Amino acid sequence: MAQVTQLSVQVSVSVKRLLDELSETNGVETDRIIEDALWFYVRALHDLPQSAIVPARIVLRTRSAADVGLSLVNPALPTPQLSRLMSGTDDPGELGLEQGRAPVAPDGRPSQSPQEPLTGPIRLRD
Repeated sequence: MAQVTQLSVQVSVSVKRLLDELSETNGVETDRIIEDALWFYVRALHDLPQSAIVPARIVLRTRSAADVGLSLVNPALPTPQLSRLMSGTDDPGELGLEQGRAPVAPDGRPSQSPQEPLTGPIRLRD
């Protein structure tokens, strides 16, 4: 049997409700859901560049929150370059963008090359 340890955390009522619903719907124990979620999160922190990690929560000052709110209510118009790119009528190279796509592993994660998906054991930093 694998060695295990116990963690104790406090979560919001809404997170606990979602966890319980997921467990009941899928027939998977909450311990397993939490362990899998934590493993995937730690693996993402290890495998992906910091710039690719989007925090689940952000904290804004009052002024910044107001600016975000205004931009959601009144979004900026797209630039002409973005409009042309999204319409598919222009070559991305003409817009100053690299052609092609980043290599992707079969599971959709970025890879080092199209033939070499990211694999191997996770190594936690000390």
